[in-house]
Amino acid sequence: MKKVEQLIGIDGVSRSWAEIERRYYDSLSVVRGRYQPPINRLNALRADPLFQRVIERNMLNYFIQHFERIIKATPQSLHQIIQEVHDNHWQNVLTQMRNTRLSPVGTKILNAFSYERLRKSKLVSLASYLNIKTCLYCNAQFTLVVHNGNEKLAKFQFDHFFPKNKYPYLSISLYNLIPSCASCNQSKSKTEFALNELVHPFYEDFHVLTQFEINNTAHIKLLQGQLVPENEIEVKLSNRNVLQVRNQNSFTAIESIYKRHTDIVKEIYQKAYAYRNGGKEALINLEHDGQRLFADENELEWMLLANYKQASDINKRPLSKFMQDIAKQAGLIKIN
Repeated sequence: MKKVEQLIGIDGVSRSWAEIERRYYDSLSVVRGRYQPPINRLNALRADPLFQRVIERNMLNYFIQHFERIIKATPQSLHQIIQEVHDNHWQNVLTQMRNTRLSPVGTKILNAFSYERLRKSKLVSLASYLNIKTCLYCNAQFTLVVHNGNEKLAKFQFDHFFPKNKYPYLSISLYNLIPSCASCNQSKSKTEFALNELVHPFYEDFHVLTQFEINNTAHIKLLQGQLVPENEIEVKLSNRNVLQVRNQNSFTAIESIYKRHTDIVKEIYQKAYAYRNGGKEALINLEHDGQRLFADENELEWMLLANYKQASDINKRPLSKFMQDIAKQAGLIKIN
């Protein structure tokens, strides 16, 4: 929902994308106990009967030689790697049935990259560095890494922006792993979108393309402090015909999800009405033991919204974008 730019892990440490790339790649590369790195598993396929023809052998050598590049590839570079695989006619080797299923060779490649084996270990560590708390597609559900005793658990799923069942060699690529809720992951499933068809949350910002808003009739009545039945409040997205907005709404159903939150709309408008009509002065001057409860108007607005009010914080709490957009429309918070 908001482009991922702030990277502060669950340990409170701020890390750059470059450092996260290095840590993630290093974690995949170290032999420890029974763990065999994907690069070792790929090398082992050289002896597999399925990789004795020239075309399979060349493809396997490409994945081995470009392993680090594949793991660290940016969204744009992932698209370039896909193109290189197509140009070498390897995609037909990896998939069958009009690219809807992996071939036996593709299945071997998927298993070698080891997504299923890494999902509850290395990828949980990656998620703890990213520390993204809400689904990057809908912003309606939590995506948390939690501690359960000495164990870290990822209470969410990774969506593969480029489907792993078509591009098994991208199954553990850092920028192909999108923290998402189960609903969005399952709805998107194997659907493939190009970078210009769907916002990639590590690459672009969905937040700036569209805003949640309500119908004008309800907006005017609520601004006037009138009681408006919830069934007369219509929540909608602006710029609905923009391709990326339309596609994201098609599999997340975010417009339909947020139409169920008209009670929050009413609450925000009621706060805004009271705030404008004398409530602001009363609250900003509240004191306890001679000290003001709110340092400034910004802190007061944060309390009134009961959610993060900065766009940069949208990924920290569910419904934050929705509540920010409605609160700006209602006049409860300033546009930042």
